[in-house]
Amino acid sequence: MLLAALPPEQLDAIILDGELVALTPETITDKRTLRLHLDEVRAQGYAFSRHAIQPGVGIIGAALPKGPFGRVFAVGVAGYVADLEAKEDQIVSELRTMVRWLADS
Repeated sequence: MLLAALPPEQLDAIILDGELVALTPETITDKRTLRLHLDEVRAQGYAFSRHAIQPGVGIIGAALPKGPFGRVFAVGVAGYVADLEAKEDQIVSELRTMVRWLADS
């Protein structure tokens, strides 16, 4: 989620500088595939990472609008992938509500 919120020039600096290392078989290691995935995340407004860091574990996250110091932060819910998938719509709805609330605070 945090990568998807970066401006293109910062994203290029991160992606183009080095190798993408697989932590699990589900980790995206192809730079073109990662860019396409980040475009999808930007379009839907949240990310659902399944098995990317630890098999069986995932996170649904949404970026907060940039604060006064230009940094990007995110909120998310982590858990077992099967549990997150069963409640994805509810989690995404509540994350969006939280992001709006935090942006207005």
